[in-house]
Amino acid sequence: MKAFILVGHGKLPKAMIQSVKMMTGDIPNLYSICLMPEEGTDQLKIKMKKLKTELALYKEILVFADLFGGTPANTLFQTYQKDSRFSFITGMNFPMVLMAVLTPNASKEEIILVGQTGIKDLQAKEQVKDLESTNSEILITKKESKAKQSTIHVRIDSRGIHGQVTTAWLPYLQVNRIVVIDDLAINNPTQKIALKMACPEQVKLSILSTDTAVKRFRDDVSYKNENILVLILRVETLKEIDKKDFIFKEINLGNVPARKDTRKYRQTIHLTDREREIIKKIITKGTKFTAQMVPNDAIVDFDEYLD
Repeated sequence: MKAFILVGHGKLPKAMIQSVKMMTGDIPNLYSICLMPEEGTDQLKIKMKKLKTELALYKEILVFADLFGGTPANTLFQTYQKDSRFSFITGMNFPMVLMAVLTPNASKEEIILVGQTGIKDLQAKEQVKDLESTNSEILITKKESKAKQSTIHVRIDSRGIHGQVTTAWLPYLQVNRIVVIDDLAINNPTQKIALKMACPEQVKLSILSTDTAVKRFRDDVSYKNENILVLILRVETLKEIDKKDFIFKEINLGNVPARKDTRKYRQTIHLTDREREIIKKIITKGTKFTAQMVPNDAIVDFDEYLD
């Protein structure tokens, strides 16, 4: 097993680990070493020694440092450069750390490339133009369709397409199409651009109204042979889908944020009384609700929380 050490100035390494765990769930092989303003190399070495026993369990250790030539990077490199278990990358950023943790066998070159390609100018004219003009709704014609049925995974997540979805759920479920169902998003050009921007290039994207979504899932042609992740941004959308006499077999509650008049059911699930009643009604129709933030987390039967 490989260990990862994040080292840098101030509380950045700890904050980076917190961000990573939001995507991956709790993982034991991720460590941080922080150099605070009042500290120097001696304090860094003391912190490193405290990890000695735990690090002895690993055959490979990858160190991410925030700044090339900085004291944290220099100190760890000078201390461990002769230990063949250690390798080092500087210029640490979130995409590269996430890539390394989720893909332990990735090479340093691959990790660095992910870190570089994750840097984008969101206001670049060329990129915005591409997003506005992209026709993401690609359907299969009857001539192309085969007997194999589509596989559909459904998740309620107010954040839409974001880090947990792209780095954890898409690879885990081997998704090749995301279907976002939301009657508000379909009429919001800015939100549609944001969704297209967040969707990986190799994954097809459909942003649909509840009417269109139900029609597509009812026919036997549109999404043949596809592995689909359905993202529902609002619990209220389930009510609109139910009005059309359509249900999903299972729905994963990922993130429903805290708002006025909501009750906390789990760390990332907060429901109003109205939303609670919508879910309870859908359960009576035969849908099973689970709660699971990331694939590494245990699957929780959310039906029991509503009893």
